[in-house]
Amino acid sequence: MQFSDIDNYVTSRYVSSLEAVDRKAHINEVYLDLTRAFTPDITEVNDDSLSTIENEDSITLTWKARQIKRIFLLDDAARIRLRRISEQALTRGGDSALPKYWAPYGNTQSAGENYLRFLVNPMPDGVYPVIVEYEPSPVALTAGTDVPAYIPEEYHHLIAWGTIAILASHQEDWNVANAWEARFRGAVNEMLLTLGITAPENYPNLATLTQEGEA
Repeated sequence: MQFSDIDNYVTSRYVSSLEAVDRKAHINEVYLDLTRAFTPDITEVNDDSLSTIENEDSITLTWKARQIKRIFLLDDAARIRLRRISEQALTRGGDSALPKYWAPYGNTQSAGENYLRFLVNPMPDGVYPVIVEYEPSPVALTAGTDVPAYIPEEYHHLIAWGTIAILASHQEDWNVANAWEARFRGAVNEMLLTLGITAPENYPNLATLTQEGEA
């Protein structure tokens, strides 16, 4: 289903007082949450646009990612894998050299988006191209022709089901909200069972948004 198909599915089954921009934001909210069951097993690799900076040990990704899996540096023809350690185990500062380790370092915000950061150690003694293997973070749907990524096509309708539950809860239409939430949650559980996927923590997270209306 395309983004426009999902939106039409929602609007044809529930009339909401929310503006279109807010309704579509909730569609993306459900979409991004549902992808959490699929992206952990997916590994993507960045292009060659990321490099270390001499005498700086903090590096920020220039793209969205849910988690960093592995990091490599390119030194001449050699591809060097950095070992992951905790930030607390790093001794920052000291002499510069070819980095051997990396550690997660939270995230930083730019233009309203969060981008992961990591530390390398020792402090880089030069500019080295960086290769990052990471779990992708899906891009929000914007154009009507956009198609949800990572979720199999036969489950795209679940995005609409979850959205209807949220829209109804915003209007305190609790009977409708709870009915669609139960339908959504049951179908998600069946999807996980059918595909043999282990649910991540608090999945689906949006199922809790309509709980207030339950008797």
